[in-house]
Amino acid sequence: MYYRPCTQSSGCCWHAKNARHLQPGSPAQAKVIKDPEHTGQSLKAKQGNHIAGNRETRLSPSGLDIKKRRCRITGIGPSRDKWQPPDLCPLRQKETLEDLNNRLAAYLEKVSLLEESNRHFERKIQDLCEKRANVSHDTSQYKKVIAEMETQINKLKMKNAELSLEVDNTKLTADNFKSKYKTELSLLQFITADIKEVKTTGSHLQMETDCLKVELQMLNEELSCLKKDHQEDIVKLQEDQSKCQVKVEVNSQPANDLTKALEEMREHYKVIVWSSNKKTEPWLVSKFRQCNYQNTMALEPLQTQKREVTLLRRTTQNLEAELENLHNLKASRMATLTETEQNYAAQLQRMQNIISRREDELAKTRAEFKQMSADGGILHYLKDLLEMEIKTYGQLMDAEEIRMDTSNGPLRTSTSKQSEFIAVTDLYISTLGRRSQLRLKQYTYSSLCSCIGA
Repeated sequence: MYYRPCTQSSGCCWHAKNARHLQPGSPAQAKVIKDPEHTGQSLKAKQGNHIAGNRETRLSPSGLDIKKRRCRITGIGPSRDKWQPPDLCPLRQKETLEDLNNRLAAYLEKVSLLEESNRHFERKIQDLCEKRANVSHDTSQYKKVIAEMETQINKLKMKNAELSLEVDNTKLTADNFKSKYKTELSLLQFITADIKEVKTTGSHLQMETDCLKVELQMLNEELSCLKKDHQEDIVKLQEDQSKCQVKVEVNSQPANDLTKALEEMREHYKVIVWSSNKKTEPWLVSKFRQCNYQNTMALEPLQTQKREVTLLRRTTQNLEAELENLHNLKASRMATLTETEQNYAAQLQRMQNIISRREDELAKTRAEFKQMSADGGILHYLKDLLEMEIKTYGQLMDAEEIRMDTSNGPLRTSTSKQSEFIAVTDLYISTLGRRSQLRLKQYTYSSLCSCIGA
């Protein structure tokens, strides 16, 4: 590794790398660098604080020994020379090392000053903490405020508990209304089904009434016919009776006077009614009193029932109002549901359009892939053919090498030509396209012919 020294102040790159190993307050570890020409030797560490005025003492980061490191150092100053090996410029190495040691010393002085300032500030902080701990505050006023706040908090807690109870009660009532709504919906469904059945039965009854009306007309016609026949029979009987007349004579007795008998009967019954009224009058009075008492006793439950009826009417009115509100909520929710359905339908249509586009693209890519696979099969076939031709060419070259035992020059040229031919064919096979198949065939055949001719 090579370290290039920096000409800046104590915040240079080499110091920034190695200053993290130096902890404030810890004893510094000094190292004395001997002759810079002996770079292979390890530097000896000495522990101790930095001595002001002695610029030859140095600090190494965390007491690490530098073992066999060659420092490639540039010149310091306005004229920066090029990099040179350490054995060619030992004086330059001494200068750079002295500069580095001076910078380390300045950095250590700054560290010591910062440590002293930190200690001074810590002492001040401790004094302030002790002063604040000795001061006592009167917290009676705050205690009163805290007690008032606690009472307010308790009241708020009670209110929150009451509100939570009210919320629970409202939830229970809402659940009851939901159950009632469900039951009413089920009843409505049953009623609608019954109405449909009644409508169907009404249509059947209408058909039956039409049939019965037709039958009634037929029966009326039959009745008129029967009446005509009956009148004709009566006329015939009257004619027969007029033909055969019979005379009967009866001896009648004198009739009684009916008016006198009726008056006697009226007087007799009036006497009976008067006697019965006298007998039944006290019984009727007692019965009337009993009925009045019973009516007075029955009025109290009737009034209570009337009150209950009024309460029930009020509850029914409230329930009807709530039902109207629920119907309005249902209508609004249905409107929102239709809007959301329309929005989701539009989104679904967009997604379907996108899917159809992607499917078309996928079909195109599949077609291209199939075409490319077909072209790849053709290319593999051509590659196999070329490999077979190369093998045959190699066999021919081996045969010619066996023939030409006299000199090595032709063999070298033939092997070089063979390697060049194989490299060219490999490159051509790798960069082959659909349009360059015929060109590859022509090139391979021409190159084979030229190589064989050579």
